[in-house]
Amino acid sequence: AGIRGPALVLISAVALVLWAWQNRHSAGALVASAGCLLNLGTMLVHGGAMPVHPDTLARIGVTASPGTALIGSKDLASDLAATALLGDWIIVPLHVVTLVVSPGDLLVVAGIALWLLAGRKEKHDARTVASTSAA
Repeated sequence: AGIRGPALVLISAVALVLWAWQNRHSAGALVASAGCLLNLGTMLVHGGAMPVHPDTLARIGVTASPGTALIGSKDLASDLAATALLGDWIIVPLHVVTLVVSPGDLLVVAGIALWLLAGRKEKHDARTVASTSAA
């Protein structure tokens, strides 16, 4: 929607901290929260947008000068070295589309996968205990 701003990032950070606290027993939720906090901190420095270096954009065929907000995206072309490693710079070519993601995004995906796998294991363990108790 093109709505960006530090206030929205701060509101998101507070919501994330509350969610992480409620799910602190889950390693996956904590990993996902850490990834979100990395992303939120990086975006806060850039006024609510995720920085992506113009050279990274050029590698996927997009031309944008520093300071350009990318339409239809959360990204902002930026050559600010201080946040370069936390911004979007990892290129993930898929069959249909090419994604440019951040280390925080990878942590979020890994955390969600851990969270889901832990939930499946808990359900399996509960079924095993229930069937053993019934016997």
